[in-house]
Amino acid sequence: MEDDVQRDRLSHRERTVVMTTCRPVVSGLLVLAAVVSGAILPGCGIQSSLVEINQNLEGLRSDLDAVRESVDRITRLDAEIEAGVERLDAVQSSLSQLDQEIQTVAVSLRELDVHLASLRTTIKRIDELVPFADVTDPAPVKTPG
Repeated sequence: MEDDVQRDRLSHRERTVVMTTCRPVVSGLLVLAAVVSGAILPGCGIQSSLVEINQNLEGLRSDLDAVRESVDRITRLDAEIEAGVERLDAVQSSLSQLDQEIQTVAVSLRELDVHLASLRTTIKRIDELVPFADVTDPAPVKTPG
């Protein structure tokens, strides 16, 4: 479905480019039609009309070439954007895996904290029972919350 949306966006951009550059083309064709109809009427210089028509057609051809270049550039940019999105998806996947691993390590560290607090309490009790051993630090015992 996202591909369809991307294609629709591209089509919309292409249509916008074509519409903005084709207006002069259409108006040139209307001028061409007016000149041709004027050339058909008696008393008009056919050769000068044909020269003007050729000049108009050359202008239209350069406009169409510019439109074609714009569409090609948009197509290339769209492909580059798509490649960038794919790279970002891969990075997002890697970050998700890394986050899961960090969560696992965090759980292990919490369990280790609980175990060490319990061990410290046990050593303190031993120290209280055997006063001459003095195996504890003078620091107070902290239990994880």
